[in-house]
Order: sequence, then C-alpha cells, then structure tokens
Amino acid sequence: MRKTDFRTLLGNDSFEEPQPAPSLNGHELDELLDPVTRHEFVTTHFAKNSLYTKGSAKKIEHIFSWEKLRLALKRGESITDKLYNIKASFAEGEDSGDPHGANEISHDQVIEVLNDGGTICISNIQMADPFLAKWALAISAQLNFTGTVGINCYVSQDGSGFPMHYDARVATTIQIAGQKRWKYSTKAAKIWPKTNAVYQAGKTNKSVGTLPEEMEMKEVVLKPGDILCLPAGAWHSACGIGCSMALNLSFSPQNYLEHIMPALKDLADSNPDWRGGPPATVEKVAGRVPAEVSDYLSARLADFQALVNTDSLVEPWLRSLTRAGYAGKTQIRALPNVGPERLFTVTAPPLRYIEFQELLLISFNNEIHKFPITLTPILQRLCAQPANFTIPEIMAIQQQAKGLTPNEAIHYLQILYKFGIISLA
Repeated sequence: MRKTDFRTLLGNDSFEEPQPAPSLNGHELDELLDPVTRHEFVTTHFAKNSLYTKGSAKKIEHIFSWEKLRLALKRGESITDKLYNIKASFAEGEDSGDPHGANEISHDQVIEVLNDGGTICISNIQMADPFLAKWALAISAQLNFTGTVGINCYVSQDGSGFPMHYDARVATTIQIAGQKRWKYSTKAAKIWPKTNAVYQAGKTNKSVGTLPEEMEMKEVVLKPGDILCLPAGAWHSACGIGCSMALNLSFSPQNYLEHIMPALKDLADSNPDWRGGPPATVEKVAGRVPAEVSDYLSARLADFQALVNTDSLVEPWLRSLTRAGYAGKTQIRALPNVGPERLFTVTAPPLRYIEFQELLLISFNNEIHKFPITLTPILQRLCAQPANFTIPEIMAIQQQAKGLTPNEAIHYLQILYKFGIISLA
C-alpha cells in the first residue's frame, strides 16, 4: 500500500487568491468530451450508455488541481449552505457495501481522515470555487440540460473508495490526479431511479432494478484527464491506486411535470368543462365507469393535446433550463465604471434566449429575465465568437441597429451584469 501524507498536499494554512481563472470560451463541453463529439454524446451516451474516454493531464490542468482544492477547502470553511458538505468513508471499493458507510466530517478532519486511509467527498465544491461554478453552468447551458448540475470532489488514499452502488443522476467522473480503478455496468440497472441504491450481496429488493451479477460489467483504471460518464442507475464501485483526486460532474434530473403544472392549471381554470367537473349521472356504477364520464375524461385529455400546439409550453421549457447549478445565492452587482478598452464576457456561454410574445426571454441562474425585442442585435453579438466585447463595441451595434438609445443600451447592460449574465473578462 502506497501511503501518501496529505499534509504535504493540503496542509498549508496560508491563503492567497490565485491569478484570475481563464475565461470560458463556449467550447467547454467539446473540450471535455474530445475526441467524442457532443452530438454523439447526447444521442448515444448521455443517460443511455456508459462512456469512457482517455485524456491527458494537460487537458484538465486549468479545471482543478491540488492547490485549487486546498483553496476551495479554505473558502468552504465559511460556507453555511448545507448543500456544501464533506463526508468520509473507509470503504475499499468492495463489490457490495454498507449503505450507511459515509459520515459527515468538518474541514479540520479532512487530512486526518485521508491519512488514516479514508476517502472524502466534498459535495458541491463549485460553491467554494468560482471557476468551477461558472464552468458547470456553461456545461449545463451547452447541453440544454433541464435539471441541476453540481460538482463533487473525491479524494482517496491508496486502497480506499466507495462500494458498489448507483446514483439517481448522470455521473461524469473526471480524473484530476493519481489513478482510480472503476467497476461499472454499461447500462442502467433502473432507468432514472428516484433514489440512490447500494448493492449488498444477497439483496432481494427488486425495486433497485437489475442486480450487478445479471449485467454486463467493465473494469477500467482512470488516469489524469480520463473521463467516465455513467447513466443514472448504473452500478459502479471505485478504489484509489495511490492517492487519487477526481471531480464528479453530476446531472440531476427534474420531473418535467413540475414545470407544466402551472400551464395545465391555467387551462383548467379557464375552461368551464374543467371547472364543472365530470357530469352527474343516474346510472348504477356496477363494474364500469358511466359512458358520459368516460367521454368527459377523454375530452379533457384531448384539451391537454391542444395545449401542445400553443405557445403555453415555451416559457415552462425555458424555465426548466434555469435550474442549472448549486452555486449559492446570486450576488446583485452594479456595472463597474471601467475604461473603454476593458473586456466583458458572457459568464456561461452560450447565452440562450428565445423570442416570445414580442419579448426576449433569457434563461439564467434560476431566473427567466425578460427584455425588449430591440435588444436582439446586442444579444446576437453576445452569442458570437469571440465572446469578449467592450462597451464601445456594444454601443456601436445599438447605434447601427437604431433600436435602442445609448442610455437604454447601458441600462440593459447593467441588468445583464447585475444578474451575472455578463461579467468582466
């Protein structure tokens, strides 16, 4: 067993903010998946089949490192949001395991747990790393994913890991440092399960779906830059080879009914047939529903079909895109007074907007923001490459388009900056 003293990696108590992280370029998903294309990823793998791709340390060096982990742990000491937490496990990546094997620990216990041979999981580490928060948001936007994206960080001592289990979310592991041996099923044991599950030998609870011994299982050793993406419900276990650090980019689904319920309720409230309920009948109910009631129910379901052919579902879909990441509360900011050469950028490219009922709707950071249609030329520029822009450049665009006055253009730029849609490059 190759023991690592984690005091040498994480024990420095000094804190100094690093140099500004690189700007996002709108190609984060392509760079992560390379050589697999995003089209192949969403059509063949995402939430369907496992994907393993080899990479290199250079490919991920800008994303995370031991030093970035150390700084994130220091920032995390002041985070009170319960979504950010640290858990420890002393499992060894067994083929079966204890569902209660992980316990929450404090920041000052991290090095002790690792040196004692354990594994730690820092949930939603992007809340303690501003670049990871923006990066996760950009990945979500580039996938048009309608659930929530988060990042967990796993650090393991040699021989430590997590036993066989599956998650109720798509789990994409990015090996940052060291190596880790994974065993995993190529498909989901249960498609989009509602909860996580831990496999225990002899388990008879069929609600977990197909058991590991009945599925195709693979084994692979992840090295820095390697990617392993598993669909929700895919069995897997992992064990460190030497000291290991990995990020897990997770995609948690959201039942779409939550978003369309307001539209369905508006439809029902505006229709007297819905408001009145099923018709009264005098038939005996003996073995079957009265014909008048069956006809009524069929007609009401047809009302839902008519809803699909209207604009009523546009805003619910756009709103579903806003639940992008656990990044903490949005900081309301004023547009800074900067020189004409100062560069701004889109925070999480690409910027997504939809023309709807003479308005432009922007989905971002748990909100839908509405703007006048005259802002279209400016938003088109913000979607273009290269993404960086200056205030004079935007003013020239609005002057050419003649849709906004200079004061109006500055006003809407202030709103975009206020809610974090654009930021200083």
